[in-house]
Parts: sequence; C-alpha cells; structure tokens
Amino acid sequence: MTKNNDVPLSSNEFKDKDQDSAAAEKIQDLEQQNSELQEKISSLENEKEAFRDQALRSRAEVDNTLKRTQIDVEKARAYGSQKLLEDLIPVIDSLELGIANSQGAESEKSHTDGMNMTLEILMKTIQKHGIEQINPVGEEFNPEYHEAMTLQPTKEVKPNSIMDVLQKGYVLKSRLIRPARVIVAKELT
Repeated sequence: MTKNNDVPLSSNEFKDKDQDSAAAEKIQDLEQQNSELQEKISSLENEKEAFRDQALRSRAEVDNTLKRTQIDVEKARAYGSQKLLEDLIPVIDSLELGIANSQGAESEKSHTDGMNMTLEILMKTIQKHGIEQINPVGEEFNPEYHEAMTLQPTKEVKPNSIMDVLQKGYVLKSRLIRPARVIVAKELT
C-alpha cells in the first residue's frame, strides 16, 4: 500500500485544488485592488486637505486685501483735501499780512474789520476740515514742526525758543502740511 502522498488524486480532488488555487488568486487580486484603493483614498484625502488649506489661505488673503483697501479709503477721505488746504494757506498768509499792515489809520478800521471777519470765516472753514494752525511763539524749537529762518542772539528769551513767527505752520489731522517759519533765540556770546 502506498502512503497518502503517493495516492493518486481523484478528479474531484483536482477540482477542489484548482478552486482553492483560483480562490487564493482571486483573494490576492482583491487584496491588491484593496491596497490600491486605500492608496488612492489616502492620495485623495491629502489632495482634499491641500485644496482646503489653499481655500483658507485664499479667504485670508481676500480678508486682508479688504482690510487694507478700507484703510486706504479712510486715509483718502481724511487727507483728500490736503491739496486744497495747501492752496488756501497762502490766502490766509496774505490776509494776515494785510491786517497787520493796515492797522493804525482810523479810516481803514472798517477795511481791517472786514479782513478780520474774512480771515475768521476762512479759519473756521479749514478747522472744520481738520487743519490746525501752528503759532509757536515762546515755545521751544522743534524741527519736526518748525523751520528756523534765522538765529537771533538775545538775553530776553531762553535759548532755543521761538522769538517770532514769520509764517504760521499748518497740520492736517496729524500730518504736517507746512512747518512754521520762525526766528529762534540763541545765547549771546
């Protein structure tokens, strides 16, 4: 008698072995497909996260652009009248000079009063638009707001202080339009 290993296989046993082999091959194919699908899912998840991140960054960029634009619009509104005000300043200077030169004669009093009223109206108008006049007599010299036209030796005023203002300066909100042109005191030597 032959051993189990030597026993010839029947046709049913061949079929079972073929089916087992085909099933194993099918399982291996399915596992391979499952592995490929898992890789594809992982790749799609990564791609989805990249798109999500890109969308969030794009939204943040749009928000930042809107904020910058809003700030630019506010600045344009605040400082939009700067050129007009720069053009009006010489008119104020001229009126002030006319008032200073016309004082004295009684017949010219009405003329001087009219110029004073005009100047007051003009000053109220520019103040309404956010401009302030710099008239620093007696203040310490500040090169950010004052332009020294000359230095004058004196004992009457503390050194480095403003003795006289030749032309007043102007500030729009916090922006300097024109520095005050001044005479600065210096120590006698």
